[in-house]
Amino acid sequence: MIPGKLSTKGFLSFSDTAPWIARKLLAPTELAGYELGTLTAYDEFLSIDKYSDINCDWSSVIDYSERLLGHVSGQSINTLQTKNFVNSKDHFIVLNDFVLNSTIHLEKLYETLYNHEPKQYNKTISNMFDIRSKVQDEILSIENQRVNTSFHLGQMGKEYGLSASQRETMMHFVESIDGDVFAVNGPPGTGKTTFLHTVISDMYVKAAIQKKEPPIILATSNNNQAVTNIIDSFADVFDELSELGQRWLPDLRSFGTYLVSESKYEYASKKYQVLKNHGAKIGGFIDNLQTVEYVEKAKAYFIECTQRYLNQKSNIITLDQAVNAIHLEMCSIAKNLKTIIDRINSMQKDIKEIELKYVPDINEHYNVLCEEFDVLESSKKEWDEILKAHVECRFIFFF
Repeated sequence: MIPGKLSTKGFLSFSDTAPWIARKLLAPTELAGYELGTLTAYDEFLSIDKYSDINCDWSSVIDYSERLLGHVSGQSINTLQTKNFVNSKDHFIVLNDFVLNSTIHLEKLYETLYNHEPKQYNKTISNMFDIRSKVQDEILSIENQRVNTSFHLGQMGKEYGLSASQRETMMHFVESIDGDVFAVNGPPGTGKTTFLHTVISDMYVKAAIQKKEPPIILATSNNNQAVTNIIDSFADVFDELSELGQRWLPDLRSFGTYLVSESKYEYASKKYQVLKNHGAKIGGFIDNLQTVEYVEKAKAYFIECTQRYLNQKSNIITLDQAVNAIHLEMCSIAKNLKTIIDRINSMQKDIKEIELKYVPDINEHYNVLCEEFDVLESSKKEWDEILKAHVECRFIFFF
């Protein structure tokens, strides 16, 4: 895609935005067979060929686009061939379809925050809107990441474990403190939503173990799709075959709720658990949950789920018994998990100490043996030559 700007007078000028290749056309992608190249090649090109370095004219823009396509796909713009697509000589005008004024309320919020004293806000907001330069934390060493593994207690869903990069990011997150701003960046499909699941579940498990109220987690964006993608992803981790893979409250379809404007409430409520403003209070689907009838129904259902999970129907009768039993189970699992991880870390430390202590000597002895072997091999070759000559002499003398 080579972006440009078309004026009302019909003049086409180049854009400040660099040409790009859509993420879905770069492997790995769900559009297998349609990819133009790999994401690795695309990132490699962006790191060595900067769009900001080119001259401000169409010729330079086209040359840059040719280099980009050539590096990623090995083809040129004029001869590009892709599966199930044909080149067209026609011209198309695609009008800008961005939502106008989508950030107007964010701008008002920033202006309000800027004009008030920072002491009026919590640490997170103060950090976000403090324009002074920050000291970036250092990347944790492998040893410190292993130690932090024991502080990671929650995981949402069991089908897939964390990737190496997700695990490394989580080990940094567990070190964060109140007020920290933790930024996670990555192209589509690299597991940011899965990482978000892990963060949420980890915070909830820790709150439950400490017998604290769980945190209120807000996902916000200037477009609804980003928010609904997160809510939809919560539904994907539901597992009806597992007691731990579902809500222990009746009549709930998701782990998240959706706060929308009044105009979109009816449409959104058909699919999501929706909240809306009722003057000074928040209402919506939670109105049905804040009744005596629902609370009693929820108590009975939670007790039933606890009985099934712990297989202790006769010992768990009241809600307090159920809560205490689950708390003991969580504390026991967390303790066992920490013990296992601490032992693994101790073994890793012992292995490293053994390597530092003995591997240099082993390598030295190995090198000495290799040298001795080379000497013996050379002597053997010399002896073979002497023996061969001796046999030939005897053979000639005999005749």
